[in-house]
Amino acid sequence: MTVWKDREYTEESFDYRELEEAEWRNVTFLRCTFRGASLRELVTQGCVFEHCDFTDAQLNGSRHTHSAFSNCRMAGARLFASRFDSCKMTGSAFEEADLTGIVIQGGDWSYTNLRHQSLTGLDLSGVSFEEADLYGCRLDKSSLRHAKLARAVLNEATLLSTDLRGADVSGVDLKALNLKGARIDADQAVAFARSHGAKVD
Repeated sequence: MTVWKDREYTEESFDYRELEEAEWRNVTFLRCTFRGASLRELVTQGCVFEHCDFTDAQLNGSRHTHSAFSNCRMAGARLFASRFDSCKMTGSAFEEADLTGIVIQGGDWSYTNLRHQSLTGLDLSGVSFEEADLYGCRLDKSSLRHAKLARAVLNEATLLSTDLRGADVSGVDLKALNLKGARIDADQAVAFARSHGAKVD
């Protein structure tokens, strides 16, 4: 296993590199590229990735704890069975990425692009998705209890049997949501009714 600690890289290319089963601790990457890189079972802890490009990178089975992926591009990346614990993912884009079997434990996923992704059956309790683009996202049977969804785009998202109790849905276009089968709390029910023109006393 290759271990990197307390390093910093700026505008470096790791494209198509074989870095499987590596462990990175407190490493900072600024505007670096990992296009097509093999990062299977990579372990990061306290790392920072800013404006990095992971297009088509292989991150299957990777594990990340207290790491930050800010404004990164994950287009076509393979994140099968990856795990993110208390990570900051703000502004990152996941177009056509493979998120099958992903585990997201807490963290900040605000402003992310997760359009048309499948997050079915995941425990996303307490995760921040403020102003995230979740258009067409499949969230069936997921738990979003106490998640932060303020001003998130949820148009065309599927929410069958999704648990939304305690989630902050302020600024969400509730009229565009199909809440059939979803579990919501009293405050959310009132907000949903009002969004459809009902008068609630």
